Amino acid sequence: MHSWLGGHAGTYDLDIQTMDAQGKPASAKATASIAMVLGGRFQEQRLTGTFMGKPYEGYGLTGYDNAKKEFVNYWFDTMGTAPSVARGARSADGKTLTMTGSWDMPTGAMPFKQVLEVTGEKTMTFKMTATMGGAEMTMMEAKYTRK
Repeated sequence: MHSWLGGHAGTYDLDIQTMDAQGKPASAKATASIAMVLGGRFQEQRLTGTFMGKPYEGYGLTGYDNAKKEFVNYWFDTMGTAPSVARGARSADGKTLTMTGSWDMPTGAMPFKQVLEVTGEKTMTFKMTATMGGAEMTMMEAKYTRK
């Protein structure tokens, strides 16, 4: 599982589509650098770009917990001070990683789902949905293209 994470190392251009609470779409661009750290145990992602017209930075660590037999992701960014934590599994074909978690927001905990799909040798798609007001809605979709 760790070598699968390592296979995504590289620098990527991102085309991002976001949705606000009313479902209004917006586009953004970003760059992500992905590398394995801590002896190949964790995949580090550093993302820079814009979000809602403002500079944005994100930092994530994704690893595979050998004891629990699950992937775990920690995400931190400049949108707030509360990190998100997600856990999940890879599909049998190795193309999709689905994780769920809960993000602490000022209005309370927001359950979310992240789906990373490897779509080609140099491309991936990341989709995030969240449950708000009892309904699941798309928050963002990012298309990663390795440089």
